[in-house]
Amino acid sequence: MRPNEDVPVPEQEIERFYRDHHKALYRFVYRLLGDPDEACDVLQETYIKLHRQFERNHGIEDPRAWLFRVACNSCYTLLKRRETWRQILQKLPLGERLLPGPAILETVDAEESALHKERELLVRRAYGNLRIRDRLALELFHSGLTYDGIAAALGVDKTSVGKLLTRARRRLQQAIERGERQ
Repeated sequence: MRPNEDVPVPEQEIERFYRDHHKALYRFVYRLLGDPDEACDVLQETYIKLHRQFERNHGIEDPRAWLFRVACNSCYTLLKRRETWRQILQKLPLGERLLPGPAILETVDAEESALHKERELLVRRAYGNLRIRDRLALELFHSGLTYDGIAAALGVDKTSVGKLLTRARRRLQQAIERGERQ
């Protein structure tokens, strides 16, 4: 018999977490992974872990930060796995053709569309070349988490979040500039 078997899981609490945080959490995960199916898998795994957390009768002090941290860890694992496969594929002949390309931005004006596509590709490449931790920090910030929430999600001290974000932005800008010069 499990120790908390007689303690009911507060389904209403889980539903409230879902209602309050699901949209922002999905946007965060989708922007990191770029794949709606993988994003849904990560969210499903996150909510299963939330359910287990309640089953063990463990409270959650900051639900938003907790959810983002769990999702963040899952994304990190997937991105590292994806990076490993990308390295393997690039060693194979025609490996670059096997890698997925960027999404295409459609506009009315053909010239404007070409410029948008070129800029989007440049930013995506630069963003994709960032360290995973930099991408996570930027996405957490753009998902509306406070420095406290970002610190909790990344497992770092609150005082280092500002530096982490500044460095990530600087690296992104430098990567974009390098891409523009090539």
